[in-house]
Amino acid sequence: MCFMAASKSRIFKSASDLTPEDIRSIYDGLDAPIAEFDCGKKCAPHNPSGKPFCCDICHAVPAAYKIEMVYIIWSVQQVSAYTA
Repeated sequence: MCFMAASKSRIFKSASDLTPEDIRSIYDGLDAPIAEFDCGKKCAPHNPSGKPFCCDICHAVPAAYKIEMVYIIWSVQQVSAYTA
């Protein structure tokens, strides 16, 4: 059961409005895979340690929303203009 579909007609004002079924649905959604394939199997062979990069504490995997990337790129360009 998808939590969002089941709760469209309900308005939650606090966590106490959630039923045990609602909470179970949320946790089930968090446990769902984010892709149809295991991306770790694709990138692990390219990591010398053999682990997926996202699971290896020796590698940082940058992640940002598009608007964050726009800001980061803009900021780097501003700094570069003054240091070039």
